[in-house]
Amino acid sequence: MPTAQPHVIDLLNPKYYTETFNMLAPCFFGDYRFNVIWGGSNSSKSHSAYQRFIQAFNTERDHDYLVVRKFGTSIYDSVFMGMKNIISDFGLEFMYKYLESPGKLAIVNKVTGRRIIFKGLDDTEKIKSIVNIKYCLIEEATELSQSDFNELDRRLRGFEGIKFFLIFNPVSRTHWINNYFFLTEVNRKYTYAVHCNVDHNRFATKEDIERLDNLLAIDENDYRIYRLGEWG
Repeated sequence: MPTAQPHVIDLLNPKYYTETFNMLAPCFFGDYRFNVIWGGSNSSKSHSAYQRFIQAFNTERDHDYLVVRKFGTSIYDSVFMGMKNIISDFGLEFMYKYLESPGKLAIVNKVTGRRIIFKGLDDTEKIKSIVNIKYCLIEEATELSQSDFNELDRRLRGFEGIKFFLIFNPVSRTHWINNYFFLTEVNRKYTYAVHCNVDHNRFATKEDIERLDNLLAIDENDYRIYRLGEWG
């Protein structure tokens, strides 16, 4: 019997994407080193960024990609499984294999041999031996200290086109991220920011939106952060 062909979706079909996904295009196709993806809950900022990340990785031939969170224990159930599900949604599982042993979490493109490497920053020694990284995605970036980020920024070097993608809810305007990327002039010219909230996610349900709207009567600060996606 003939081998069944994998079902690959039309990756250009807009029905699979949110407005947030479209807003992220300059992050991946522009020349900015720092790409700040910030906003409210259920805005599709993480899911859309993962979609873009996987699409870019599909054609990467020369470099590996890195995904980090502050704590390695949380990266499997959040980012790793999220990207694995997107690969499945795209119908691209035949192109990939998954390494899921302790201390060695990665997605490998079987065609190119390139890897998406997943690491926690609870021990900064874990990243000191990582080289040849082109893209670094930082999930829940507000969990990181500025020294954590500075170490990453120093480690990614050696060629043109290196990019960071920082994803977060804006929990406090006093956070170092606000000062570093938004208020410090020397960094602003290297930074592209995408701000989004639930209004940019066409897959959010009416109930999803109502629950966020109701925060205004419960906690005005949470409403600012999680509904509007503004600094708390």
